[in-house]
Amino acid sequence: MSQTWSIIENGFKVSTNRAYEGLFTLGSGYLHLRGSLEEHLRDAPQNADYMRRPANVTSEKFVETKAKWGAYVPGIYGPHPLCNSELVNLPFFLDLCPVVAGEPLDLERSRIDACTRTLDMRTATLRRELDWDSPSGRIRVSFERFVSAVRPAVCVQRMTLRADRAIEVTVFAGIDADVRTNGYDHFKEAQVTRAGVSAICCHLEIDSGDCVDIESRLIAAGAAWEQHEERRRVRLSAVLKIPAGGSVTVEKRTAVATSRDAGVKSPAGILDAAGAAGWDTLHAEHTAAWEARWAGADVLIEGDDEAQLAMRA
Repeated sequence: MSQTWSIIENGFKVSTNRAYEGLFTLGSGYLHLRGSLEEHLRDAPQNADYMRRPANVTSEKFVETKAKWGAYVPGIYGPHPLCNSELVNLPFFLDLCPVVAGEPLDLERSRIDACTRTLDMRTATLRRELDWDSPSGRIRVSFERFVSAVRPAVCVQRMTLRADRAIEVTVFAGIDADVRTNGYDHFKEAQVTRAGVSAICCHLEIDSGDCVDIESRLIAAGAAWEQHEERRRVRLSAVLKIPAGGSVTVEKRTAVATSRDAGVKSPAGILDAAGAAGWDTLHAEHTAAWEARWAGADVLIEGDDEAQLAMRA
């Protein structure tokens, strides 16, 4: 049955990456995220300035990039000089990257085997697994993420690193607000700061007058986080030790709030509401909500798995 519930990408190809990013988009109705790689590709800048001009979408030539970040909240629009109002691309907060002996994980440059990305439509969960021949030894890397159906402003990520020998890994995680929407900068103000021991906050003022606040919190046993600050970007890093035959896990929780939200909300308050609930608890409530949705919406097609998968997609 899994073949009718899961969309699977076997291997990684730059030529099809943007297509899979779109196909693997996750959303709650409030928050929507393209299926971008957590560690990104080094030579795919997301802050290129250019002027998109109105044209027929079937003939318009778009700027070519290997990857495209995308984080959107419906209702947060900005005025474009030529294209009227457009949905604003918000800061990239999925950043979660392991580095071993100075080498960051990179699907183009690192020695990678057995790489698969899977969208489980039954639970609206995106997973990626790969074997990385790092400078210090082979590491099994697993990424998981979902945008909560119960807490619509919350995205939860988890990265697990496993190795058969003791390996020291530096993990980086951050929020990058140096992004554009169709080559245009809609941010009148973009402040990214560290918030406490293991959190990062971002405050935006959009050129439409709306405000957006984002907070990411990191959870990793024994991590001592250090700050790295660049223009419009803050990353935290921590050195973790994978024991021989063991694993380490880093969880990242992010909440988004906007000036258009009903009631007074803040990312910190939204994350606080999750309390001490762990990944399993948050994912279980999310899965239950999606089970209820499928119970009322699924259409069964007998004898044609390809059509069944397409219908669910």
